[in-house]
Amino acid sequence: MVNSAGKAAAITKSAALEVIKPPNVKLHIGPIFGCRHAQIILYFCLMTITYCTRTVLSVGIVAMTNNNTSTNSDVPTYQWNNQSVVLSAFYWGYVVLQIPAAMMGKRVGPKWLLVAMATIDSISCVLVPVSAEYFGASGVIVCRVAQGLAQGGISPMLHMLLGHWAPPSERSVMGSFAYSGSVFGNIIALPITGLICSSWFGWPAAFFTFGALGLLWVIAWMFLGADRPGLHRGITSCEKKYIESSLGHTEHQAYRKTPWTRILRSMPFWAVTVSFVGANWGSSVLSTQTPTYLYKILNYDIKSELYYQQ
Repeated sequence: MVNSAGKAAAITKSAALEVIKPPNVKLHIGPIFGCRHAQIILYFCLMTITYCTRTVLSVGIVAMTNNNTSTNSDVPTYQWNNQSVVLSAFYWGYVVLQIPAAMMGKRVGPKWLLVAMATIDSISCVLVPVSAEYFGASGVIVCRVAQGLAQGGISPMLHMLLGHWAPPSERSVMGSFAYSGSVFGNIIALPITGLICSSWFGWPAAFFTFGALGLLWVIAWMFLGADRPGLHRGITSCEKKYIESSLGHTEHQAYRKTPWTRILRSMPFWAVTVSFVGANWGSSVLSTQTPTYLYKILNYDIKSELYYQQ
């Protein structure tokens, strides 16, 4: 009798568990190559181009201040005694807009802010040769500060976009791929700039080339980019549902206030900040000064020195 009662209780408990157990529903992730993948490729291209427009002056200034780097004798050159100031001008603007741009992006959305920032960066890059011709080093400094201001807001926008588009199970791969564009941009910008500067077209063509690529990216982003899945016109319903369900929110989610006081009192925050500033200072000095050092001190020509860096 006891055994029968125990078995009955076990059966009843098992049946109850079956009732309350949530069904194992597997969401369809959409097409193999979906809109979220296209967004990540656009982010990668943006990082590549912006780092090209950032790095181009590091090599370009060697050709801008020496008349024996190009096969075309008509390419203008200048005698500037403030080259280090010109090279550092980018970073004056770069540190200004990172936090304000992130706050603005939360209010108005990152898409059109990216359009504005990438456009300013690209046009400023194109204007460097013109500014150098008519305004000298001061004109180049203004262009580089404008580029720094524009690029300072790009990374916060990408952080925000990844938060809207990358499902948790794919976020590490997508984020790594998108930000690897910064390394790729540095790698290709150095030799390409050296080759262009040493060609008949001369150093102005390097700035025109990378600036034009940036403007082409802006056009592509205007048609293909979106703040979040719910605002993309070409996304399938199953991919949209998959992304939003995996993130646990929809496009109408309310934003919480940033806990600035707790952040500023956090010792891990300051430890990471100091480490990051030190690492970036070192890499920035190397990327901006190495081409000049190799050319003037070690007597490498403008092409071979760049392959040496790789």
